[in-house]
Amino acid sequence: MATLMNKTLYRLLIYEYIFVNKTLIRLSEQK
Repeated sequence: MATLMNKTLYRLLIYEYIFVNKTLIRLSEQK
């Protein structure tokens, strides 16, 4: 149960990291 929870949290962190990276790249391209 705890391992499953850790996996989902880890996955959410990865998605968030990718999303933030894409947003930063988009913002830097606009300048």
